Amino acid sequence: MEKQRIKQVLDMVTDESIIRDIERILGLVKDQPLPLLTKEDIIARAKESEMAIAEKEFVTLDQLEKEMENW
Repeated sequence: MEKQRIKQVLDMVTDESIIRDIERILGLVKDQPLPLLTKEDIIARAKESEMAIAEKEFVTLDQLEKEMENW
């Protein structure tokens, strides 16, 4: 059940950097260690997320679950 849900969410990922990170985590890319995030990287990502939330550029869990019903 969890595996299927993860597959469904992964199908919605469009950000290539996230896809590359997932590939690295799963060991699909050889000889490329996961990049270490600096404090500045983490802060920058948090600020991007806050901006996306402020501009309503996100999908709520309810919206996602409704969309998943049609898959």
